[in-house]
Amino acid sequence: MTDSRSGSNTSQIPHPQPHPHSAQSTHTPLAQTPLAQAPLATPQPLPYALRQFLAQTAALRFHEMIDMINLSAGRITSLEYWQRCMAQVFAPDAVIRYSKTSSSTEVRRFDFLVPLVPVLFVTLGRLGVVRIAVLAQELRTQLLSNGSIFFDCPRCTFTYHYPDGSYITHFVQLQGIFNSQMRIEWGDLHMHSFVPGVEWNALERLVRSDSSLQLFPQTDNGSDGNNNSNNHNDTLAKLRSHFSVFRNVSVFGSQEGLMRVMQVSTVMSSLRNIWMYQRLHGVKSPLRAMHMFVDENKQFLNREGDTGEPASKKRKMSNVSPRGTLG
Repeated sequence: MTDSRSGSNTSQIPHPQPHPHSAQSTHTPLAQTPLAQAPLATPQPLPYALRQFLAQTAALRFHEMIDMINLSAGRITSLEYWQRCMAQVFAPDAVIRYSKTSSSTEVRRFDFLVPLVPVLFVTLGRLGVVRIAVLAQELRTQLLSNGSIFFDCPRCTFTYHYPDGSYITHFVQLQGIFNSQMRIEWGDLHMHSFVPGVEWNALERLVRSDSSLQLFPQTDNGSDGNNNSNNHNDTLAKLRSHFSVFRNVSVFGSQEGLMRVMQVSTVMSSLRNIWMYQRLHGVKSPLRAMHMFVDENKQFLNREGDTGEPASKKRKMSNVSPRGTLG
């Protein structure tokens, strides 16, 4: 027999209660969950011994770079030598800033990409430099929080020697950053003064070989003082003309030929974005790539800084023609 109460019992079966971790519990505010209440884990600082080891390793890498420059005698005009040295010390996209001071108010600044630095050393060799001597003093290195290492050398000298016994010494303050792979990714050289000079044995050879050169010309006691000063100035000018270090030297302590190469290198370094644009878009002509690059960036600036004025009026005010050339 069928129990008549079975029907009523089955109709009164209670529904199962929701699980504590079901969808109903997911509406709990995130701030009340144990995970949100737990503090975020912070990276632990490196031990002092490890930080000291990394800083000393960067100092050794810095001195390796100095040794490469000091051992370049006889290979200054070798482009392959400098390219190999740059690849060992610098990161591929490293940037070097070189600033020179001629007075308390005039400063000349140059920015180079690392692939252009070997050209500068080769130019030095072609201008007559036969040996480069670098002396670094008071080098300091420090590990930064992002893993890079900062180095500072406030007393650094670059001395360029010429075959005739003359030389010029640049007093430089050098700073930079090593990345985690112990490669320099940024460098700053500031030349604040320079001193030219002549070795004594080279001066002796000149005096013995040129009998007409009188370093201390004899003058009469009754002669005018202005004439004596002019005679000494003429003697010094004649003396300087025999040494390469005094030829075509600018107020910044570099020869005019090197200054022109540095200016061209700075312009070429600033065109890195155009080079990348040309490679990404497969444009064969660099001039064509420059026009396309300027047009695209000009349109972007017009969209970002739109003030309701027509684009033709903006171009007229900025002296830029629609093709991206100066007009």
